[in-house]
Amino acid sequence: MTVLVFLCALLTLIVHGCAHLPSFPIPGVPIIKTAQDYDAVRNHPVQFQNQPAQLAGRIVHAETTTRGVTFMAEWLPFPENTYSGPETRSTPEPQPHRLFHMHFSGTVDDDGKRQGNEFLLFGHMAGLEDMVTLQGRTKTIPSFNVQCIHIWKTAGTDLYEFIWMAPLTMGYPPPLEETYCVAQTRSKN
Repeated sequence: MTVLVFLCALLTLIVHGCAHLPSFPIPGVPIIKTAQDYDAVRNHPVQFQNQPAQLAGRIVHAETTTRGVTFMAEWLPFPENTYSGPETRSTPEPQPHRLFHMHFSGTVDDDGKRQGNEFLLFGHMAGLEDMVTLQGRTKTIPSFNVQCIHIWKTAGTDLYEFIWMAPLTMGYPPPLEETYCVAQTRSKN
């Protein structure tokens, strides 16, 4: 029995993260899983307004305000296995950046807000918001009010490196990860 407990603890350390996401994906809540799903939300925002959604992404920028944290994020395909994080290696050819805003009315520690962190979220579609591009043009992108967000604190290192390559090279410790939730979502304004 003691050996079995030891093996279970060892397996938990190796797979680090399996037990941390018991709620993702949330049954019955639509997932913005593919690029086509993202494009549908962006192109038909009225149809998805106030609808619950799950999606994955990578933090581009985060800003703390008096009403919580506002994130700019890049959409990533939702993973088949949520313990391994967002799918960053699904296609060999470059994909256009699919950006979106997220508004979280709770608090997130500094490590959780770092650029490059990957995440899964549950929230509601808030509509479209304007974003100014590097070329000075205005572009509309989807916006979500976040109820729960699970963040892998990788600061830009691909989760693939941590989860699949680390046991082979022992090059990285397991990434820190944390789930942040609020009782009710609140809009940015």
